[in-house]
Amino acid sequence: MFLSAFKESYHLLIHKVLLKKKTSDKLSAKFESAPYQIFEKKGNSVVIQSPEKVQYQRNVTEVKKFTPREEQSANSDHQLELQEDMELEQRQQRDRRPSECYGEWE
Repeated sequence: MFLSAFKESYHLLIHKVLLKKKTSDKLSAKFESAPYQIFEKKGNSVVIQSPEKVQYQRNVTEVKKFTPREEQSANSDHQLELQEDMELEQRQQRDRRPSECYGEWE
């Protein structure tokens, strides 16, 4: 109950969202490229307004938070740094040798 109430109020704080679109195949984009403005929220449905000033009523599961490209690039740079750090710290590998029952293979 608390989590769903949090999600509902969280969408009110977000002003721009992306609208999910019907995909024809796996490779096509799952969301529209233009951000929509949240106009009104009622329960688990939201009224959004397109850049052309057309209003649509959709379920909250069909919208996703819009993040501008500047924030995305900053997040991706941080992820790249973390990935580089993880590559430097490699785990130790055990010494591999054949069992004594096989003897020397040379």
